[in-house]
Amino acid sequence: GNIGIPLSAFVKDGKPNYILVLEISGHQLHDMPHFKTNISVMTNLSEVHIDHFGTYENYMKNKSRIFQHHTNKDIAILNLENNDVCNQTKDIKSKKIYFSSKNKADIYLKDNAIYYYDEKIIDIEDIRIKGVHNLENIMCAISACKQIGIDNIVIKEVLSKFAGVEHRIEFVDKINTREFYND
Repeated sequence: GNIGIPLSAFVKDGKPNYILVLEISGHQLHDMPHFKTNISVMTNLSEVHIDHFGTYENYMKNKSRIFQHHTNKDIAILNLENNDVCNQTKDIKSKKIYFSSKNKADIYLKDNAIYYYDEKIIDIEDIRIKGVHNLENIMCAISACKQIGIDNIVIKEVLSKFAGVEHRIEFVDKINTREFYND
């Protein structure tokens, strides 16, 4: 995430071939002109943080900086359903992988399951966390994992155990037929 333990705390202990998974905000990207990733995800763009960036256009420009040093060897995982994401990334050099919770894409939802290039990865009922936004995040994670060779068995095992993060549609209990969540 972009709060809590700083990246520098991890980098100092880094070893060759370490894989770092980071959440980078538009604010951070603004201050890191040379930042480079191999795989980047853009889940959505919407009119937020205008107080800091002045305009929505400036916000989108800053968020898109995550792709600015990409080459055709790098991966961009993008939300097919967000027009601003698609428009903002149309000229990036990255190989593009599109996800969708509504339509067929490179990774998509169909018949209550997640498919990656038409290969069924996992049934939604086997995923503990709830909500379409979480399924979209899972599609992004699966796409990134597939790029680095993570086996479907490992992906399924992690997704069937991962209960989410505290206070984010966090399952509390089931009483009779009702489920209760802390959000």
